[in-house]
Amino acid sequence: MFSFGAAMKILTRGLRPRAGSSEAVPTADRADGHGQGASLWRRRWLFCGLSAIAVQLGALVAFSTLQYHRYALTRDFGAYSQAWWAIAHGHLNPYDTLFGAPFWQNNAEFLMWPLALLYFPARSPLTLLVVQDLTVAVTEAIALCWALDVVSERFVRDDRVDDQAHANGIMGVALAAMLLDPWLYETTGFDVHFEPFTALFCVLMGRSLWLRQFRWLWLWVPLALSTNVFGGLCVAALGLSAILAKRSVRTGSALVAAGLAWFFFVIALHGAGVGGTVISTGYRYLTGGNSSNPFAIGVGLFTHPTAVWHLLSDRWVTALAFVVVFGFVGVASRWALPIVAVVFLPSMLNSSGIFFRLLASFQVWPALPFVLLGTVMLASSWLDRGGRGKVPERAGVVLLGSWLAVTIALAIPLLPSVWRTWIAVSPQASAVLARDAVRIPANSELIASQGVVGRFGDRTHVYPIMQPGRTYPLTGRPVYLLFAKDQGTGELTAAATQVEISFVQNRLRATPLDSGSGIFLFEWNPASGRQSLLLP
Repeated sequence: MFSFGAAMKILTRGLRPRAGSSEAVPTADRADGHGQGASLWRRRWLFCGLSAIAVQLGALVAFSTLQYHRYALTRDFGAYSQAWWAIAHGHLNPYDTLFGAPFWQNNAEFLMWPLALLYFPARSPLTLLVVQDLTVAVTEAIALCWALDVVSERFVRDDRVDDQAHANGIMGVALAAMLLDPWLYETTGFDVHFEPFTALFCVLMGRSLWLRQFRWLWLWVPLALSTNVFGGLCVAALGLSAILAKRSVRTGSALVAAGLAWFFFVIALHGAGVGGTVISTGYRYLTGGNSSNPFAIGVGLFTHPTAVWHLLSDRWVTALAFVVVFGFVGVASRWALPIVAVVFLPSMLNSSGIFFRLLASFQVWPALPFVLLGTVMLASSWLDRGGRGKVPERAGVVLLGSWLAVTIALAIPLLPSVWRTWIAVSPQASAVLARDAVRIPANSELIASQGVVGRFGDRTHVYPIMQPGRTYPLTGRPVYLLFAKDQGTGELTAAATQVEISFVQNRLRATPLDSGSGIFLFEWNPASGRQSLLLP
């Protein structure tokens, strides 16, 4: 059986520091009869950290399982499960009816094609949620190993750990930040997205660069690019970090070139956003509405400084909330600043606010592990009393204590809100939805409220009810209409939903099939030749 431990063994294989490497932790790990204190210290932190992350993974999977069985999944999950199901059934160029474009144009998330192979063992879309949870947990585990490398490099001398209090303090607060980070739970709670996969392969790539183990890049770089069009920007950012950190100018330059080439190539194919809509609509205020060319957008950043400043000043508090859990100062690290810039700024500068908000933390998740690691690097440098940058012991305690206090202060109010936001379907309503899922034929067209439509994505024709006044294509007879009133996240108001229910009942004369706990299911046979339906 595939386990978390097995995943860690595979992903960390070859990433151990090489003997004789200046980036290794030679005194801690060499089998020379000495240094057992440092080796024991490292093993204990690995055991404690990986055990805690494994427990966290169990909680994430339990949450995802409950969310799945409550039918508390929205349009985004429906889009990914539809593509996953279609590719597994041989439709290699699936059309995404929930977003209205070929799936590959949904940010060029080509990793979905190999992921479709996972359909066959379980044949349940729940697999996608579990894989996302595992991906986030493994990302944390790799970040933990990298943090241990950094702390060991600073505090391990002569086969022993100098200043164990500071070394343990840095590792303890970093681990606490990982476990209490509310944005991790928001990321896994909001359906399925590919940014967590981008984060995993970028952290693996970053650690390979930090250790100067460049041979692994041939694997991590293509995987990072396959996750998302913006994975190209992340690869380019890590290449710049490698140059700034003096790992390898040649390798870093190659990564910058490869990442930017991929990014502009996908944009040229209209693969950024849904059919290129992110570029074509989100930055028109920078180009006067006349161009969606990335170069024109770049020029617009300098020719429209007032508009740029307005958006940045309006969203800086959200940006601070994202990074403060991981120590904030880590943003200034050479390993964090480039990737934070390429992940945060496109979302912050997009005219649509949906890309940069606390509920959509998955959008910035690829940069957050690097903020944590940057904070670990800077704190290790400042608190290393044997190095140049001395910080008094008392100041070190204040620094680490403040970091921990801020993390706890954010976690206490925010973590319970994850449950309220993403488990927004009552047990009674989920029982009605489960009953209706059996009644709706798999090959029929379904139009359903966006807050519960996610569970119905494994069909060819399914459409979300997102806002009033939307027109839906009619692809077959009969058509099923499913409304969730006061159930699910991101729904229409109860009054707006009631207007649509009344229209379906009284104007369309649709047949009521089921109702209860705010769930209403109708069957409608439109007149022959009718091609669309406009809901009020």
